[in-house]
Amino acid sequence: MRNNISLRRIFLLVLMSVLLSAFVTLGVYSAVSPRIFAEAKLKELYPRAQFLAEQAAAYFGSEEEAPRTSYMQFFSMDSLQWGATIYLVDKDGNVLANTNQNVAMSEYSLNVADFDVLLEQVLAGSERSYLSSVLHPADSATQATEVIFVGIPVMVEDEVRGAVIMVKPLEEVVSAMASLSSTLWFSAFAVLIAMMPMVYWFSRRIAYPLRQMRDVALRMAAGDFAVRANDHEAGEVGDMARALNHLSSELGNTICEVTRERNQAVTIVNALSEGVLSVNTEGLPMMTNPALQTMLISAGHGKALPLPPEVWEDFQIALRENRCTDNTFLLGDLLLHLTITPILDPHTGSISAIGVFHDETQAHRLEQTR
Repeated sequence: MRNNISLRRIFLLVLMSVLLSAFVTLGVYSAVSPRIFAEAKLKELYPRAQFLAEQAAAYFGSEEEAPRTSYMQFFSMDSLQWGATIYLVDKDGNVLANTNQNVAMSEYSLNVADFDVLLEQVLAGSERSYLSSVLHPADSATQATEVIFVGIPVMVEDEVRGAVIMVKPLEEVVSAMASLSSTLWFSAFAVLIAMMPMVYWFSRRIAYPLRQMRDVALRMAAGDFAVRANDHEAGEVGDMARALNHLSSELGNTICEVTRERNQAVTIVNALSEGVLSVNTEGLPMMTNPALQTMLISAGHGKALPLPPEVWEDFQIALRENRCTDNTFLLGDLLLHLTITPILDPHTGSISAIGVFHDETQAHRLEQTR
């Protein structure tokens, strides 16, 4: 895997996708769940507050001691049993009873934003379910949190006689989410661990055909056009393998055709009685035929003579000016006629040249004899 970049990238991509999905899920859950839990808690507390308000109507509407004692038993119950701290107030806002003697309603009145406003609205006859910010003055930084406020007016013969107020800090609701958050984190980690072997297997499954096609391309570059990639894969990978095989086949056919034509051209050039010399763009010789070698050896009576400088000057003129040149020169006892033709490469724009040497010695001697 260390040397396989594609496999490593695919493996890391899938793992990063899983991690990103887990973090996004947990992030959205952490951002949204407090409000959802709070709304659910409000719906849970609302009917309880209504029940207590209905019972409180009997408390305010009766002068007998038994109904009052029976109702006050509700406030002897712990706040945990009701799911919130409960306050019974009269129409003037005075607390008559509560389920948590350690937290006076005045603390909420001082620390909770709009608490007095909400209490006044409830005592005016409005039912309220509300999330309000609360400040903790004990902290020097004055950090803010929220509380759940549920207020139900107590009505006796269409007259507000008091109210039932239920208050619960939201942090207590959110603390119940801690175990669920831990479960989500553990689940995400377990899914990541469980998926690693599967992701690795799929990554290798994807990267293997690519690696095989790379090896095929390298063998093609080395001249082996008979090699073929595995084209049995489905989808784009199989299409690429089939395209690579088609390329290999066509290149092999093209190379064979070019080689055949080259061999034919070389055979024809070697069969010519004229000497042939091919030079590159710098004027350096690339190919000669046996006829030219024979002329050079014949001119030196068994020892090959070098071509005179004027021949190379004619080649340089043909390359530089891109035009044909003709010249006749003596080489030993031979009179040779040289025709140089420049050749322009249309793809690269470079110019090479071919010189044809014709032995005119016999013709010249016949002309002199005549």
